[in-house]
Amino acid sequence: MMAKASVIKTGNSGRKLVLMMLADSSSDEGNCFPSYRHIADVCEMSRRSVITHISKLEEMGLLQISHRKNTGKTEKAYWNSSNIYRLTLDPVIPLVLESGENSAPPSEIPALPCGENSAPIPYNPSYPINEPKAAGKKMLSFDGIPPAISIPLLTSYVEMRKAIKAPMTQAALKILVNKIMKLASQGSDPDELLETAILSNWKSVYAPRSQYGNSTGQQPNQTSANRMHDAAREFLHTIQ
Repeated sequence: MMAKASVIKTGNSGRKLVLMMLADSSSDEGNCFPSYRHIADVCEMSRRSVITHISKLEEMGLLQISHRKNTGKTEKAYWNSSNIYRLTLDPVIPLVLESGENSAPPSEIPALPCGENSAPIPYNPSYPINEPKAAGKKMLSFDGIPPAISIPLLTSYVEMRKAIKAPMTQAALKILVNKIMKLASQGSDPDELLETAILSNWKSVYAPRSQYGNSTGQQPNQTSANRMHDAAREFLHTIQ
């Protein structure tokens, strides 16, 4: 019975396991009577799954079920005992898929789903690649940005901040926009502020030098080389 059961396709790995267990427990005539609990323990599945698989095997014509009852005179006299199963594996039933699709004719050898004998999957560069989204990270919202500020430039600035390992938060974006608008009210060009910050890899925007006296914004500290260059230029201007 094991040899006959091993070549039968049931369309479900758990169902095949139950069938093999019944075949291993049966006599040469195909009779066996294990309980649902015993089958569940051997196959390492729930009792409900065993009942479902046995019902499907019966529908496929692979076994016949005879229900029996105890005949004792105790209070539990009429409780159902284990069923008697008779495996009917001749002739071999073709594979019936779970989806209801027709299986390939017996003369055809189905392609293996994987392994060295399976056909390789051709590469197609047009296949979409769905990259997993990072959990817990929210996209910045540009809702409510004043029309005076260029969204493309603001987006480029946000990308620059990511590149220098100083990503923007929604709160930081709000503070930046307020600072840009404040400097704009003092005569600065919002686009110029963002472009200068992007080119200089600044973490904020700063007023041009011409507005130092009229603005509270401060530019980043210059490097020593720049300070020496400015000092030399002022010295030459003085001696001239």
